[in-house]
Amino acid sequence: MTIIWTHQGDGIENTLPAFASAWSKGITHFETDIQATKDGVLVLSHDLSIKRLTGYNLPISELTLDELQRYKIHGEFQWTLLAELLASFPSASISIDMKSKNTLQPLVANLTGRSNLENLVVGSFNQQRIKNFRRELPGITTAMSVDEVLRLKISGELSKHSPKNLFAMIPSRYSGMQVITAKFAASLQELGIPWHVWTVNSLPEMQYLKDLGATGVITDDVELALRALNHS
Repeated sequence: MTIIWTHQGDGIENTLPAFASAWSKGITHFETDIQATKDGVLVLSHDLSIKRLTGYNLPISELTLDELQRYKIHGEFQWTLLAELLASFPSASISIDMKSKNTLQPLVANLTGRSNLENLVVGSFNQQRIKNFRRELPGITTAMSVDEVLRLKISGELSKHSPKNLFAMIPSRYSGMQVITAKFAASLQELGIPWHVWTVNSLPEMQYLKDLGATGVITDDVELALRALNHS
């Protein structure tokens, strides 16, 4: 059965109520993004700035956590700490995307010594950032880097330096290129790499990916995915 990942939660993005809503509908896989505050606290946020969600054009990296919490999301919701998400849903599978360079060391510190690390997958669009994370915490599953995806797509092979514990967290298309094809899906399956596609919000695409053998889809529309992928 194709896994459904909720993209930033089922509701106001990256808030605890949104993830609680998804969990209540049987969704056990969460995708989220992290930024670090000025005092090194990891919060759930896709954007570097809080402008889109609060109206104030302020970078998260220039605010302490206390300062950040003065600017509520949509005027109502507190910013969620990564530690809060992990504590609130200890049995959830969580994909964490490091959105900026100042997230690396706080994330390593946050995860070192923690249990349930087998439920996590960590990724980043930045090649060096994900390499550094793998060096620091080699036991944690990581998402394939952009370079690894392109190498596999072009040559059908991975670098000998790529770790064994890999997920592919990939878009259907990227920079005008069709990433997901039957051939690429076959390469992933041959290598035993689980592959999950973002961000899928249409019924035909969900059904196509299911038929192609996708391990999972990341979606903003949990209800549609539950119907499309025949989850009871």
